[in-house]
Amino acid sequence: MSNPNESPLWSFQALIDSAPDAVVVYDLDNQVHYLNSAAQTLYGWTAKEMEERSVTEIFYPEEGALEVAVQALQETGSWTGELQQVGRNGEPCTVWSRQQMVAGVTLATVLIVCFNTEVAESQPLKDSVQKDSSVQISRETLHDLNNAIAPIVLSSDILKRMITDGKARSMISMMEKSANKCTTLVAKLLGE
Repeated sequence: MSNPNESPLWSFQALIDSAPDAVVVYDLDNQVHYLNSAAQTLYGWTAKEMEERSVTEIFYPEEGALEVAVQALQETGSWTGELQQVGRNGEPCTVWSRQQMVAGVTLATVLIVCFNTEVAESQPLKDSVQKDSSVQISRETLHDLNNAIAPIVLSSDILKRMITDGKARSMISMMEKSANKCTTLVAKLLGE
């Protein structure tokens, strides 16, 4: 006799239960059949409290909040998009939801499996990455600009010594002052 903990079904359930996304399974009558640990944490309901309750009553208290998803599910069997949901405490929760219709244990049973990722959780990270990237690009651009200005600064001094024409020397001095000003500004922006 095999150990029930080694069965493929148990292994699959263990994988889903340890998933970082909130996983909720419900039927076409909106009755909840399963939610993993991440869903229990996100929504504040235990699996026992959620059993046989309506997903619309719990997650979609506003009329029509789920209509777009339901229509797509009926037409194509899947839907992906952002949803406004509500947890046990009444606090709003925005999730990126991926929903798929699947056959249940019997062919007559159809279940909807939802993988929900809290948007607010990933947004600060996304903002931080974008900010760090733009700062990095700006620093690289400033260094490139500084490297482009350096030959102008160096050559203007040499040109001033070589050229005797007063008007040309005046132009070279103006070019040298502008290049020096740019170098100072770049250094200031780089915090050097």
